[in-house]
Amino acid sequence: MVTARYRSVGVSFEAELENRLLLRGDAIALSHAELTAGVACAIEVWTGLEIGLDRRMQEVPGTALITLTAPDGAVIGPFEVTPDPAPFTTVRVTQAEMDRIVADYGTDPRDWIARSAARDEPIRAVLGPAVDLEMRLIVEEVGEERNGFAPVTCVDDDSRAHSLTVDAAGTLDGVVTGVDVFDDAGTPLQIFINVSVDLSKLPEDPTVARTHVFETSTDGGQNWTPFAETGPPTASGDWPAGLTHVRAAIRLGNLRGPWVAQSVATAALAAPSFLGEVVAGRYASEARLDVTAGPVAGAKSYRFELREPSGGILAILFRATPALDLDKSALDAQGALRRELRVTVAATDGSGGLGAAASFDLPVAPLPGKAVDFVLTGGGGILSWSLQGPSPIVGWRVEWARGSEIVTVQEHRRSASGFADVLKITGLDHFGEGEQVTIDMTPEGRPPDAGG
Repeated sequence: MVTARYRSVGVSFEAELENRLLLRGDAIALSHAELTAGVACAIEVWTGLEIGLDRRMQEVPGTALITLTAPDGAVIGPFEVTPDPAPFTTVRVTQAEMDRIVADYGTDPRDWIARSAARDEPIRAVLGPAVDLEMRLIVEEVGEERNGFAPVTCVDDDSRAHSLTVDAAGTLDGVVTGVDVFDDAGTPLQIFINVSVDLSKLPEDPTVARTHVFETSTDGGQNWTPFAETGPPTASGDWPAGLTHVRAAIRLGNLRGPWVAQSVATAALAAPSFLGEVVAGRYASEARLDVTAGPVAGAKSYRFELREPSGGILAILFRATPALDLDKSALDAQGALRRELRVTVAATDGSGGLGAAASFDLPVAPLPGKAVDFVLTGGGGILSWSLQGPSPIVGWRVEWARGSEIVTVQEHRRSASGFADVLKITGLDHFGEGEQVTIDMTPEGRPPDAGG
């Protein structure tokens, strides 16, 4: 297992020592396939040797590995899986791999993968390509040998840990102002990348070397591959198959500034002429994403990206027409039920080429209002309140020390055992909750009672 640390990597594994003495501080070499990057997802079901994921995943180059987190926080994996044809929501393990998982971790994930009353959330996982790691390590700890295997914990012995390119102070923020991508329409197709740089924001030190770093992505910016590092703010080479995004950053001596990314039109397809809601305001009021765009000549399908306002990708969906209609449950399953959401659509040519994109920020649903002006009526059996702000769409959550309930009207009725002295009342809508208000009805001089 590989874990990230600040400026280093922790590695733990089990090995047959075969009477060899391994001590703290020893230098060793390790070569092994590991999961170093991937796409976050959740496991909804695991039946037999088939694992069902909560979102559609794009093709994983090479061997696919998955790592998951058990309910007790233990990390299971990585282990090898075979995905269905992309875009896929199902992966499979072999019986031999399944037997190894149970033997290595002493538990069968199929026994606890389903949600329960005690854990109403899915098991989190990361799926990505296997990477052959060749690392120099320093041994930190060797555990007790059991069944012929001893646990070994190490830290990487890499000189780059002492010269990591990082700009934590933000001194290079805003230096790279834009990235432009062109092709030469030749055979084979060549890519040309130009970076716009604001030199006035660079520290004045002619002795520090300045370079420009370029990376490419073929899955919408989820995974990145180094492309070039050059002195001038340009780079060129063969056009990567299935290219969707390019990003660039400036490196000044031992510091690298923030990445600036740009989506790429690879199929000579125009951007959709417009993009918006079929019924204005439906997303904010119903949590229903119903958008449409203008058709693009030559398009074989359309790629929709659901993004955070900051640009992070939540889900990627393909449709035969430039229209996307997802209800609240479908958005939640994609991890995209957000108060603020951006939709991006681009046409595809059917062979991996992606056209120019159009984006649309959905109107933001206001936070639900809060409860004010509390009144006891009905002989003290009904607590009601007024609304300050937008009306909650779902209702109100009323909490007390021993329980809670959801009400759709602005009142809470006393139970057989009476009111709790302290109640917490929160307005709810499709996207979450508003401001919580606490009302304390404890009689003066008496400790609060949890009540009914």
